[in-house]
Amino acid sequence: MHIVLRILYIYKIKLALKLMIIIDMMRLIGLMTFDMS
Repeated sequence: MHIVLRILYIYKIKLALKLMIIIDMMRLIGLMTFDMS
């Protein structure tokens, strides 16, 4: 049971990191398009 909780915890951290990276990429693309216009 303890191992399952640890796996879920690691999965949540990885998912959060992926979301942060996606948000950063979208922000960069938004800044680039804003500079072009």
